Amino acid sequence: MLSWQKLDELIHASQRVLLTTHVRPDGDALGSELGLAELIAARGKSVEILNSSPTPTRYRFLDPDGSLFGCIDSADPVPLSDPDLFIVVDTGTWSQLAGLAPYVRTIKYPKVVIDHHVSQDDLGAVRLVDTSAAASGMLVFQAYEALGLEISPRAAQALFIAIAMDTGWMRHPNCSSDVFRAQAKLMECGAKPHEIYRLLFEQNRVERLRMMGLLFERIERFGNGKLATSYLSWDDIMKLGAHPMETEDFINELMTLASVEVAILFIGQADGGTKASFRSRSSFDCSHFAEQFGGGGHRAAAGASLSIDVDQARKRIVPMALAMVTPA
Repeated sequence: MLSWQKLDELIHASQRVLLTTHVRPDGDALGSELGLAELIAARGKSVEILNSSPTPTRYRFLDPDGSLFGCIDSADPVPLSDPDLFIVVDTGTWSQLAGLAPYVRTIKYPKVVIDHHVSQDDLGAVRLVDTSAAASGMLVFQAYEALGLEISPRAAQALFIAIAMDTGWMRHPNCSSDVFRAQAKLMECGAKPHEIYRLLFEQNRVERLRMMGLLFERIERFGNGKLATSYLSWDDIMKLGAHPMETEDFINELMTLASVEVAILFIGQADGGTKASFRSRSSFDCSHFAEQFGGGGHRAAAGASLSIDVDQARKRIVPMALAMVTPA
């Protein structure tokens, strides 16, 4: 059991708390930030969320007026709130802090990491890390429970999203009975699954669906169908009028193929690099594999950012993955 009392002591000793998460934030990252921000505010403290990437269109319903999730991509950001406690959720690595990393390296006041990923760097922070947790949202939920705090309807909605998205809407192997109990409690506190589902999955732009069609056209299978890959270049995304953040969850489509044990999706980036996403339902360790390219994550789901283009990334990564999927 993690020491949530330690977190509470640090919050009590502070006045202004700065929260952040990983680059290209997903539902678990944003939901955990918002749920934690509500907890901190309930303790009578000032709290600011500042991320290295803008909030994806898909999640803007969490912050309709744009007042909750700040974004700064400067190489040397200076938070406006002059914080005295820094908390990062859903990552514990320097690379995932992106533009905020230079600032975080200079921090002299207390830092905390709340995360469930295996990959961790030494950020000089108090670590509240549990790799067995299904989502960082589960850890924030545990903090509420351990500290005996009431969960507001907004926090309940945010944490339900965090947990639902990192468990594939409660269908992945990481979804335990504890997850269902947490989600039931969050519903009692105001979370509305039917409303959340509509906002997350039934608001597609036609550009996103056309991008998905191109992804399907480019599917390749290797190793008797055990490995599936596909890709989208930056030019593809721009020509379709889509947004790179709209590729979230595309990797899961590859995992719906019969016989597939490992899936890899390559997405071109604006700087000419490539984001590679890995998924597995076999003994293939995605986290260990991603670490070879400076990335990380979980055994069943991980990712990495490479400084080479999509074609180069495919030529480098696919043979390595195939050798692991179909060893001699």
